Amino acid sequence: MNKAEFDALPKPIAVSEDNARYLNVCAKSSRDSAGRMYASGSGADLADAPLRDLQADAFALLACGVTVEAIVELLEPKWRAYATEQQARVAAAPKIKRGPYSGQSNISHRWVSTEAFENFIPHLIQMADKYQR
Repeated sequence: MNKAEFDALPKPIAVSEDNARYLNVCAKSSRDSAGRMYASGSGADLADAPLRDLQADAFALLACGVTVEAIVELLEPKWRAYATEQQARVAAAPKIKRGPYSGQSNISHRWVSTEAFENFIPHLIQMADKYQR
């Protein structure tokens, strides 16, 4: 996210300094988790790491007082585009020819759901209710 995108977001909610600090710790933790996933070299971790990055962005935006609705509106399309791209890659990859996994994609472990970010939204709402006051 660039500065222009950030400046355009509505920030109507005041967040106390302690709560903002905690939300930024959550963002750092998610970002660190994504870094470990990228570094692991596992195909499944590499596929899921961008979700952790988006979660970190969401926590950082909560700390700045951005509403949940604005965060979802900004970040969910990014996840859906990434997930759709990953699904297309998995579908286009060569298939396994023999064995119990015959017919499946060689990179089926890199498939991600377009709905994965939606599973994070209830947690985001809970964090906003608790720390944005």
